[in-house]
Amino acid sequence: MKDRDKARFHDNITWFNQFFDGIRQIYEFTVDLLPAEFFHEDFTLSSGNYDFPRYKAAPSLPPYYALILEGKKYAFQILSVLDASLVTQSGPFIVEPSMIIVVHTQVDKYAWINEFALKVIKSQNVELTKTMDSVVWGKINAKFSADFFAFQVRYDKFADVKNPQSSVSKYLVDPIIENLERGFPAT
Repeated sequence: MKDRDKARFHDNITWFNQFFDGIRQIYEFTVDLLPAEFFHEDFTLSSGNYDFPRYKAAPSLPPYYALILEGKKYAFQILSVLDASLVTQSGPFIVEPSMIIVVHTQVDKYAWINEFALKVIKSQNVELTKTMDSVVWGKINAKFSADFFAFQVRYDKFADVKNPQSSVSKYLVDPIIENLERGFPAT
C-alpha cells in the first residue's frame, strides 16, 4: 500500500472512531439528562444498552448504532442511522443518515429493535395516527402491538462542541419528555 493510501486509510479509521465515540457520548448524555423517575431504581447504563448488527462475512460499518433503554412505563430506542437505505422513501422521515428516536409502550421488549424501531423507520406494519411538530404518533400492528411516537434529528444539530449537553437536551431529551407528557392518542 502506498504511503498516501495508508495515510488516507488511517485518517478514515480515525474519523469513524471519533464519530462513534461522539454518538456514544450523545447516548450517555441522553441517559444522564432523562429524569431518573423514567427508569427503575437499580438502572445503570451498560454495554447491554448498546446494539448494532454484526456481520460475519466481511468487516463493514453497521447500518445503525442503537441505544436501547427499558423505562418503567416506556421503551426508548434511539437509532443512529448510518445507512440511509434503512429509511423508506414513502415513510415519515427524511432519507438521510440521522438519529431516529422511537418511544413505545412494550417496555419488556425494549431491546427488540427489529419489531419496533425498524418497523417505524421502514413504515412496516405501522398505522400513523397523527404528525405534530415533526413528531409521528401511531401504532405498530405486528406480532407485538404497541403505541409509539418517533422523531428524527439530523446529526448537524449536535455540532455545538462547546456545550454538547445543551444540544442533547434541546433536540433529544426535551422532545421525549414533552411528547410523553402529551400522552399517546387513543387509536
